[in-house]
This record gives sequence, C-alpha cells and structure tokens, in this order.
Amino acid sequence: MSLLYRVWRCLFVWNFIPGPEEGLQEAQLIVTQSCSRGRFGTPGKPNRELASVAVALQRRLALPVFSQEEVAMAESDLRCVGIAGGSPDGKSTLTWNTAAVARMQVAYCREKGITHVVLVATCSQMNRARWVYERMGLKVTPAPVSKDMRLYLSTGLVHRSHRFLVTAYLREFLARIIFLLQGKI
Repeated sequence: MSLLYRVWRCLFVWNFIPGPEEGLQEAQLIVTQSCSRGRFGTPGKPNRELASVAVALQRRLALPVFSQEEVAMAESDLRCVGIAGGSPDGKSTLTWNTAAVARMQVAYCREKGITHVVLVATCSQMNRARWVYERMGLKVTPAPVSKDMRLYLSTGLVHRSHRFLVTAYLREFLARIIFLLQGKI
C-alpha cells in the first residue's frame, strides 16, 4: 500500500463500517482496545460500553476474547484467554498504546495459529486500530459498536482527551499522524 494512500486515509477516513456477518462468523478471536481508565482505578463508562459489545459477541459467536485490561475490568462475565495490561495509570503513552496492546494480542494469535479477529474499539479509534492489526498481518472484522462518540466520553476518565468530543477527535488525529510516521499504520 502506497504512502500516499496511507496518508490520505489517515486524514479523510473517519467513518468505519462494521464488518459483515460472514466476517464475524469466520473470525477466530475477539480482541478489544480500551478507552481511558476511570479515575480511582475504575474501568470507566466507555469501557463498560465496549465490554458489553464484547460479551454480546462472545455469547453469540462462541469465541474467546483477548482483552485490554480496562475492558476486562468492566465486565466480570467476559471470559478472557488473555488480558493486555501495562499502563499503571490507564493512560496511553508513546510506549503503551494501541500498537503495544495489538503486539501482545498478535503474538498470542501467531502462537495459536489465529489469522482473523473481530475488533472491539471505540468508533473514533476503530480504523486506526484495524490498520495496526492489518499491518501486523491479521485479517480484521470491525465489531458493530455504536457510532455515537458521546458514549465513549466521560469527565470521570484519567485521560483528559476522552472527556470532550473535540479533544477526543483531536487526540485520534494526532495518534494517526504519529502512528503513520512510526510506520505502525
């Protein structure tokens, strides 16, 4: 894929299309990316939303889940084969971010021979996360999550960028540029 196309999609591809039913049925694992952790170590409202999607898909598709820590914290019914944790305060950094979580999950997939996953992430993060997994060699079917970004915002989150709509999209735009420059997407 050309650099020009990757730059174009970083700038202009914001809407995501949930994967088709056959893509969900062909997947071998559900992976989750989380939103910021809540203050005081709670999973936070946005991660409860993501966890509810993961649990519903797990029940419907009978697939295992490799979750990011905050999503696993949000739902005790989520049966996880692995949990990606590593941020002591629940914030993304240049070393703990979507790509770091994906590396842990992709390593598990390679070990188990898994080539196709269902991705659960916020609507703003979905495309960037999908591009990261695809760049690492997995086939990805985006989960049918809500496209209402307000569900993933909360003033009770430690990461300030997830408190307001404008800062959430600005953060996503900057993350896309950084990931593009680092060759992650």
